[in-house]
Amino acid sequence: MSVTKQEIASDKVSDAPELVLDIADLSVSYPNGFLAVEDISLQVAAGEIVGVVGESGSGKTTVGLAAAGLLPVGTSVDASRFRVAGTEVSTLKPKGWRALRKTQVGMVFQEPLAALDPTMTIGKQVLEAARQVASTRPEAQKEALELLDLVRLPEPKQRFNMYPHELSGGQRQRVVIAMALAGKPKLLIADEPTTALDVTIQAQILDLLRSMRDTLGLGVLLVSHDISVVSNMAERLVVMLNGRVVQSGTLQQVLYDEPEPYTLALRAAIPNVDAPPRSLFEIPSYEVN
Repeated sequence: MSVTKQEIASDKVSDAPELVLDIADLSVSYPNGFLAVEDISLQVAAGEIVGVVGESGSGKTTVGLAAAGLLPVGTSVDASRFRVAGTEVSTLKPKGWRALRKTQVGMVFQEPLAALDPTMTIGKQVLEAARQVASTRPEAQKEALELLDLVRLPEPKQRFNMYPHELSGGQRQRVVIAMALAGKPKLLIADEPTTALDVTIQAQILDLLRSMRDTLGLGVLLVSHDISVVSNMAERLVVMLNGRVVQSGTLQQVLYDEPEPYTLALRAAIPNVDAPPRSLFEIPSYEVN
């Protein structure tokens, strides 16, 4: 039996990793008219970690919020293609975004204490997230405990009835990650997930995110100002400045083969305790074409 060219092409397409985030020519303007992001294009495949890095005000968090449908009301979003977990979201209404976040998109924010309700136990908060997809309360409670165990929260049964202030910063961030994973999403967006943590706990949380990618096959969009954090995690990098992409590609391409001046400046700004004393490095003015 002969095989047609169309069937061969179809097989090739099916072998390609599923894109859980596919953005082309994204521009975002806030209600006050400020153009925060202009003509951004990026993709995240299932099982891949893509890092978005840049200084404060570069537009990287706006990209993450746009991908999660969490931009303020009145924000203008324009793109030639904007798909999240296979769904075109350019014209999606708030109700549609809520349904998408319920099962397809998880979000981890920078400050876990601000992301958690201080008046509710962590068990109740994870339980609420689990009940979005569980059919009964006992199933949701079982799922909540399994999620806390999955993110390596020590003694989850004992901590189930604790309040956020009774946990350490790293433990709180594990709870937030558990809540983000409750709907078994295809895309996890982590916006500066380790900034508020000390170096040791930071390494543990980054290792946890990498483990969740490996275990669950998630696509991860990791947003950070710290290029050293992103370069230790991501397969591909997107470097942003003033709302535009300065450079994008594999780690090798961006950091070593042909790094742009701004990328080199970000690397040079990283403190190095082993280097001789020097003045603080100032990132020079850089015009994005």
